[in-house]
Amino acid sequence: MRIGILKETKTPIDNRVPITPEQAERLQGLGVDVVVESSDIRAYSDEEYRARGITITPTIAEAGEFDLLLGVKEVSKESLLPHQHYVFFSHIAKMQPYNRGLLQAIIQKGITLTDYEYLTDKQGKRTVAFGFYAGAVGAYNTIRLYGIKYGAFSLDAPKADWNVDTLSEQIREVLPILEAFKVKIIVTGTGRVSDGAQYVLNHAGIRQQGRCSYIVLCPDLIFTKDGQYCGYEREEFHRCPQAYISRFGDYIQLADILISCHYWDNRGPKMFTSAMMCNPRNRIQVVGDVTCDINGGNDCTIRPSTHAEPFYDYDPYRRCEVPFRQSEDNISVMAVDTCPNALPREASRAFGEMVIDNILAPMLKGDTESIGNATLVASGLITQRYQYLEDFANEEKENIE
Repeated sequence: MRIGILKETKTPIDNRVPITPEQAERLQGLGVDVVVESSDIRAYSDEEYRARGITITPTIAEAGEFDLLLGVKEVSKESLLPHQHYVFFSHIAKMQPYNRGLLQAIIQKGITLTDYEYLTDKQGKRTVAFGFYAGAVGAYNTIRLYGIKYGAFSLDAPKADWNVDTLSEQIREVLPILEAFKVKIIVTGTGRVSDGAQYVLNHAGIRQQGRCSYIVLCPDLIFTKDGQYCGYEREEFHRCPQAYISRFGDYIQLADILISCHYWDNRGPKMFTSAMMCNPRNRIQVVGDVTCDINGGNDCTIRPSTHAEPFYDYDPYRRCEVPFRQSEDNISVMAVDTCPNALPREASRAFGEMVIDNILAPMLKGDTESIGNATLVASGLITQRYQYLEDFANEEKENIE
């Protein structure tokens, strides 16, 4: 097998890697030829790969053919190489309009595209994801936001050499203040993102009981449209989210902070609406939207934010962004859509192990079933599982020449 590690081309810059230098060296010991495209933005430098005996190429286009080209975020249309097999987070399968042109380019160039997001085990649970680190950093940043909004305390921005436990240690320093304010937190979701948020809160001393505490909601929020709760079935909800309603309005008076970590589909119910935010019973004035669905489940998430400027305010009455900290009555939002970038080395190490275990190791044994299920396009043709993308790809066709 021959694999290439791509330089990330998306803006804002992403500093993560799908395979670390140590992992690349281990793969070469198994007979896998690893070539790395030179990059000055990675959390791991070219020199760290060279020190492990890994070939660095100025551009991947100069390095010949590959069995797989691995990236993290979307690859720019201009850098796509015809007839190659790419693996990255494409943000296409939910018919995101901003990536229609990317899908069209992939089809026109006869490319095969596999998306990490759709690699799952037999129970339908994702196997390759940064979600835990997104939840961990997102929870930390949301607590930071609370302290800044109310002038209660100041936490440092996460540093690249920190790890998940460092995040908890930093929050533990301000726990007495959070307890004095009797802060209550809602965490939504049942997957890795929620697990990461809960890990950081728990290890900081914020638990599900106490003066400063959190509760976890997700299955409890999802009801059929006749108002009945019939038990949460992940696959059924993902298949037909429009058949359900949200009961989040029952909880808005119970908490000060929402850390949103749940799966959302544009066919499904809204969670935290502008009407709820304007409700006199609402206590939630701080929202950490870790999954960062723009104009999605939470009306206040109207754009992604950056690590440099992670926070903004939303006026639910006028339904627009307003200057941060202009008024405590506004909803303050943390919507960094690349949270794991704050801990790039640790997050990349964990991610690389998942890539090896769930993509490369099975392929080396001749098992292509799992990667096949996550393949949206094969040699320029949309695969059967994702046939619904045909109409999406044919709308507003771009000239990709």
